[in-house]
Amino acid sequence: GPLRTAVPSDRECCLGPEEFLAAYLRHGNWVLSQSTIYRREAVAESGVFEPDSGLKWHFDGYKVFFAGAKHGACFIPEPLIMWRRLENSFGFQSLTEGGLGGSVEHTEILERHLRGPRCEGLFPEEFFESLWRQTVAAAIYEYSRRRPDDLKDLLLLEPRLRRPSWLDRAYFAGLRRGWAGLGATKAYLTMLKPWPERWRILRGKLPG
Repeated sequence: GPLRTAVPSDRECCLGPEEFLAAYLRHGNWVLSQSTIYRREAVAESGVFEPDSGLKWHFDGYKVFFAGAKHGACFIPEPLIMWRRLENSFGFQSLTEGGLGGSVEHTEILERHLRGPRCEGLFPEEFFESLWRQTVAAAIYEYSRRRPDDLKDLLLLEPRLRRPSWLDRAYFAGLRRGWAGLGATKAYLTMLKPWPERWRILRGKLPG
């Protein structure tokens, strides 16, 4: 079925830079590059096409965040694309190449660029906390889907949560003690989502 992405508004809207970041912090990443039209000048200004950028997996993410945080973005609440999910796709390799350490390294590279001179003053610290939280959630999801009987390696991700909540602490404590299996992992990932998304997931699990 369709992969439902975050929807920051139920109507057409244009968001200024501060509103763009507020929507990201509230909903998570709501921009899909395949359905995005960019201003050429904004992309060139970001430096993403420079040969030494080294962004690799986060090429799209960097230009989305740079353009949105500096110039804002417009949004249309319509399905514009379908994404065919392939296990050997370039995007999914970014979550599996090098294991969990690879996922961490890729986000470290992205953060380094977003803290660089071109982006000076664009992103509050809350943005980077959210960026890492989404990285951790994506890595947990993909790893547990592939290796559901060997979850202790997920403890590598715990230090990346810069302000862990009681839910984070409870989940990782359960991993350390061997209590948190696949069911607890799915419940944890569901509870990390905003309420509307949690309710949508739960409704999908109910019979009838």
